[in-house]
Amino acid sequence: MRTLRRLLSTILVSIGLTFASLAIFVHLTQISILQTGRLQSQSSTLLQNQAVQSAIADSITASLNEILPQGYYVPTASLDQAVASFSKNPTVIQQFASAMGQAQARLLGQSNKPIVIGGPQVASIVATAIAPYSQEAASAIANNGLTLTIPGAKLPNISWYAKHASTILAITRDIAILFIAIALVISPSRKKVIKHVSFWLIGMSFIGGFIFWVAPTYILPALDTSWSNFAAALLKVGGAQMVRFFALLFGSGVAGYIVSKLLPSL
Repeated sequence: MRTLRRLLSTILVSIGLTFASLAIFVHLTQISILQTGRLQSQSSTLLQNQAVQSAIADSITASLNEILPQGYYVPTASLDQAVASFSKNPTVIQQFASAMGQAQARLLGQSNKPIVIGGPQVASIVATAIAPYSQEAASAIANNGLTLTIPGAKLPNISWYAKHASTILAITRDIAILFIAIALVISPSRKKVIKHVSFWLIGMSFIGGFIFWVAPTYILPALDTSWSNFAAALLKVGGAQMVRFFALLFGSGVAGYIVSKLLPSL
């Protein structure tokens, strides 16, 4: 009978911790990627990022290929210098911030508009920036206008998840608590259950920290692509709130482990 209780409690704890892991993941997405306006708040940093500027330069190249004479092109180095110049313009910064708001709205299913910046003002700014390197390109832009897509900002639509995240969190959290509570009741060694949960809390603090702090801070930016930088911005916008949550998980795990060692057999 004792063996059966031990086996059953182990199964219940495993199921409970699986649901608890889901609950933690949902909570972390709620304080990062599901927060409206978070990507827009990172727009200035993103616009000055080299990989994002490279993506914009590619977009300018694609637009220029449609309006310049066949066989004519602007050297890459010159184009990069022009992009670095115009990306500091207040009008461009404002439009880019608006585009980031649209990107987050697209992610949350609130919009399906393409993520672009453009219009007469931006076209004029780009033409002015590129004129020192290519008067022909500047004239073509001034005469034809320019609309720039931002490829890395084409985020997927996760509106269903965004709409039901709070419900999913409540369900997974309650199931986790229920299963772990039952496991504590039926287990022949409650200390082992507490230790199991404690190790899981410590492990989740490291896993969550890797996904939502280490990866967006060190790994994704190193990929040097526009999409990886947008992803990094979305994941790490939780800031201090994220750090506090990881610290809470780790501290709870350590406290639980100490308790499992100090308490008499249960």
